Amino acid sequence: MIEDTKSNLSIIGVDDIMDDIEKQSSTNVSSTDDDDEDDDEKKTLYQIQTSWAVLRQMLLPFLIAGIGSVFAGVVLNAVTQWPVFVDIPQISIMVTAFLGLIGNIETTLASRLSTQANLGRMDKWHGIRDIVFGNFMVIQCQASTVGLFAAICSLAISTIREETRQKLSIDSIILLCSTSVITSIIANTLIASIIIIVILVARRLGINPDNISTPVAASMGDVCTISILAFVSQFLYDIQYGRQIQITLMAVCLCVAPVFGVFARRNRWTRSVIYSGWTAILGAVIIEQPGGVVMEKAFQNYKVMSTFQPLVNGIGSNLVGIQTSRMSTFLHASAPKGLLPTSNPTPFVSPWFVFFSKDLHARMARLLMVVLVPAHLFYIAIIFTLQNTFDFNVAITGPFMSVYIIAVVLQLALLLYLAYISVFWAWKHRINPDNSAIPFTSALADVFGNCLMAIAFTFLKWINDDNTKIMDFNDDMNVTTIMTNYNNNNNNFTMATIEQQLLNNSTIIYY
Repeated sequence: MIEDTKSNLSIIGVDDIMDDIEKQSSTNVSSTDDDDEDDDEKKTLYQIQTSWAVLRQMLLPFLIAGIGSVFAGVVLNAVTQWPVFVDIPQISIMVTAFLGLIGNIETTLASRLSTQANLGRMDKWHGIRDIVFGNFMVIQCQASTVGLFAAICSLAISTIREETRQKLSIDSIILLCSTSVITSIIANTLIASIIIIVILVARRLGINPDNISTPVAASMGDVCTISILAFVSQFLYDIQYGRQIQITLMAVCLCVAPVFGVFARRNRWTRSVIYSGWTAILGAVIIEQPGGVVMEKAFQNYKVMSTFQPLVNGIGSNLVGIQTSRMSTFLHASAPKGLLPTSNPTPFVSPWFVFFSKDLHARMARLLMVVLVPAHLFYIAIIFTLQNTFDFNVAITGPFMSVYIIAVVLQLALLLYLAYISVFWAWKHRINPDNSAIPFTSALADVFGNCLMAIAFTFLKWINDDNTKIMDFNDDMNVTTIMTNYNNNNNNFTMATIEQQLLNNSTIIYY
């Protein structure tokens, strides 16, 4: 049996891990779906891939995803100056949780569909039709209701803080809630359609969907979501009879959500997802709220940070999403729910095992850590090149690069370790990791990314780095104002009044 397995595998690991592969192959049993209805299906062999094979498949989608995150940062940098973001700071507070919300819905969709595709359930038309329809109903139901939940969380935090509580009004509350719900539905419909197409094409081309679906979801997710959020919020902000239109649109979106839920409940592939899929996503939104507060406060002090934040959070979420999706597929193919394979008998292991052992997933973790730093250097070079084109300013200094690399390495290391524990713990407790682990790790990616970058920029400010002095930039005008403690009886200029005297988007450096 072992010899047949070796000969049939299209890609075989290196010799020093063959013993582990043989043990893992011997534990393969029939896979199960969310409803545990397919125990009688034929056994599915998990395909062991070399690191080179995984890298070759994931590299291009991952690079594209990173470029999407770069442009998401550029877009976020620009839209935070729009009137609706200035007048309603709750939108800025909601951005982190909202991006995480859309990302969680789409990455869980990508992970579920990748698992089904790898198990051969999407090789025939009737399987594609049933699985795709059921999952599409799930995300539409989740989008409208959880979108409203993200807005409510943002409002709750705003009431605690005095500076944002003063700008709360009935109009701003209605605008925030309607913007969140409408944007969530539009973004999820667009991104889900692309994910479904990518997974089906990848399966036909013999590419493991686990390696590409999560980066594709992320590449479309952040930049599309930020753009749609900005335009929808500004449109509703400017429109005549705005309150009535906002309430009507939000009510329609929320009323159709139960209809989508009924269809999802009747589908055998999503019967349990429509119930169990809520806890992790709602919990992720709550986890991300402190990250939103940190980000909103940091953006006020460090203008440059808004350019890098979607990149840091996006890459961390992409890489841990790939690992989580692969581990979930491995468990679906190698053990029934409630039992762990002999190669991974416990979810609680040391960091040494997760990163430095001969385990299949440790090899993947090492690959992702190796990819991380070159990828960030590549994207920083792109950001530096684009700064004159898109009206923002970045100073590439030694201290900035050092603390930036330290922050992203710590972020990914923490995420990969917690991902291993959460995936195997969920499987041992008969919970599908496709629905539970990815929202958890994605939320932590945002929280860790926001907090670590805020710490990094605080350190840079302490050492007087140039990036903490840059507040805004414009090609058409290069005005530099050096603020000192200028205050006399005749001219009591404040920082705000001096900024108003400058043309919009001028360069302001504070010492």
